[in-house]
Amino acid sequence: MADITTYSAKNVQVSLDGRDVRGLWEGDDAVSVARNASRGTPMVGADGRTIFSTSADESAIITLKLQHTSAAHSYLRAVERSMTAGSVRKFPVSVRDTESNEGGSAAECIIMEAPTMSSGVNATEREWQIFAGRWQWNEVRFE
Repeated sequence: MADITTYSAKNVQVSLDGRDVRGLWEGDDAVSVARNASRGTPMVGADGRTIFSTSADESAIITLKLQHTSAAHSYLRAVERSMTAGSVRKFPVSVRDTESNEGGSAAECIIMEAPTMSSGVNATEREWQIFAGRWQWNEVRFE
């Protein structure tokens, strides 16, 4: 068994509608996937007995921080323009670390929030929030 493991952002594969995402922004949070709701709600009765109501919510929010020159940014802007024109375009999203298999996918996603456009001396990130109604988490490998 190996004593040393490694991580590289180069092993994180992100795709939008079958297109590989290139031109991620810098930092430790260029790609994130978060459950949209907690797993459930605990309740403790007056007599001290407890129950945990589990949530059926499988939705997630995918956040992508992109460079303004990224083809993925251009693609999402085109999807956003079609939404503004009244056409709701759903698209698949996949995020996966090829070393650990961490990540997941959703067959139907929709843009939840488009980035603010800002310009100045230096390039700035374009942060997209994408809603996945049913995010399927991958099995994570472990030894």
